[in-house]
Amino acid sequence: MGRERTEQASQAPDRERRIQAAISGVANGLYKSYRTAAKAEGVVRQTLMIQVNGHCKTRDKAFTKLQLLTPIQEETLVDWCRLNSSSATPLHFTNLRAQALQVCGKHPGKNWPRRFLIYSA
Repeated sequence: MGRERTEQASQAPDRERRIQAAISGVANGLYKSYRTAAKAEGVVRQTLMIQVNGHCKTRDKAFTKLQLLTPIQEETLVDWCRLNSSSATPLHFTNLRAQALQVCGKHPGKNWPRRFLIYSA
């Protein structure tokens, strides 16, 4: 008899946006309280209060140490992918993995290119 999951992982970016919208709405005076902001934005009040009080980092900030690439390296790799696509050069996963190895010096996993393309698309 566990809790039901109300959100899917694919809704995580939208969830972060809604939490930030609720926090800024209270700061701008759009909402009178965090309770009304949470209800209006469709987020759990307890989650909103944890974010406001700084007890927990956002998902993006919490997992930065586990990322293979830094944001600057990621941007460089995305630019390289765009350059290849504009020159009509087909992008193969082995080439992308080799370029990531050159950029960061760490070996990406075999499924990393697929996840990278989904994430950065």
